[in-house]
Amino acid sequence: MISLVMKNRTFLGSFFLSCIQYNRVIILESSISMKEFLKIMNRVKIIDIRSIENYNRNHIPNARNIPWETLLLNPEKYLSKKEVYYLYCQKGTRTKQLTNLLANQGYKVVNIIGGYEEWLLLQ
Repeated sequence: MISLVMKNRTFLGSFFLSCIQYNRVIILESSISMKEFLKIMNRVKIIDIRSIENYNRNHIPNARNIPWETLLLNPEKYLSKKEVYYLYCQKGTRTKQLTNLLANQGYKVVNIIGGYEEWLLLQ
C-alpha cells in the first residue's frame, strides 16, 4: 500500500511546483496556466508530445514535435538537463504524467495546463 507522506504546492514565478512524497519516492510536477504561458511562449522551448499526425494538423507556434512514447523512452536524446522545456499534449493529461517522470530523472519540464485544446480556446 502506498501512503501519502507529504504534499506541498508552491508558486514559483509563473509556474507551480508540486512536491509529493510516496514512501521515499518524490514526484515533482511543474505546471503553468495557458494564460501565463502565452506571455512567455516566444522566449521558451516548447515541445508538443502529441502524435506527428496531430502535430502536422496544427500546433502551437514554434513547438517541436517529440511524441510522448519517443520522449519517454529516450529523453537524453532530445533534452538537456540544463534547459527548461514547456510540454503540452491535447488536453494536458499525458503531459502531466510525463513531466512527473522526466522531473524525477532530473529534467526541467513544465506542464502547460489544458494543452492544445486550451490554446485553441484562448486564440
